[in-house]
Amino acid sequence: MVFDPGHETPEAGRVRSNLDTARDLYALRQDPSARVEWAASEHAWDGDTPYDGPLWDAALYVGGDYQCSLGGIAEPDTTTGYCSVVEAELYGEHRCQASRRTAGAGMAAQGAGGGYGR
Repeated sequence: MVFDPGHETPEAGRVRSNLDTARDLYALRQDPSARVEWAASEHAWDGDTPYDGPLWDAALYVGGDYQCSLGGIAEPDTTTGYCSVVEAELYGEHRCQASRRTAGAGMAAQGAGGGYGR
């Protein structure tokens, strides 16, 4: 979720964001069907500042199925704290997409005769 200046202070937004990331990382670590695969990126660095270190691509799989990915991650190796944040963000994206699919399926069922007032 993004910072909402109409409803929270910048500090409250940072705290909420950090808690969301921690929850997603915990959920990832507790999900035996989920894994993040890291691979050396085939893409060239295109950032604003010079960088000649390795680039990584990360892909999330749940139940053996590809869910989402992020590429061009500039880190010396995949064991850094930042890479844990990337893994949490990927799992959070997966959870958000799964929630949308579930909500969409429920709305479709309502439209198929299972809705309110019928």
